[in-house]
Amino acid sequence: MLDTFDAKNQKALFRRAHAFKTQEKWEEAVRDLQLLMKEAPADPIKKDLDFCMGKFVEARTKKAAEPKPKITEVVEDKTQFKK
Repeated sequence: MLDTFDAKNQKALFRRAHAFKTQEKWEEAVRDLQLLMKEAPADPIKKDLDFCMGKFVEARTKKAAEPKPKITEVVEDKTQFKK
């Protein structure tokens, strides 16, 4: 495992972005692909970035649409501690 990560290492960025993509970690994949686009803009990278960005937005929208749990009752803690 690497102790440090060189953000300018294009091969490492691409591989890490691909790994995040296969794990469906869209935000992390987008972050790496954006760094990669700054260093070496290319059409295949842009296509991957567009795909991952779409999935990221889709996941955020889905999460935002989930109902929030409601707190209906507060229960008192009646735990007795022995000395």
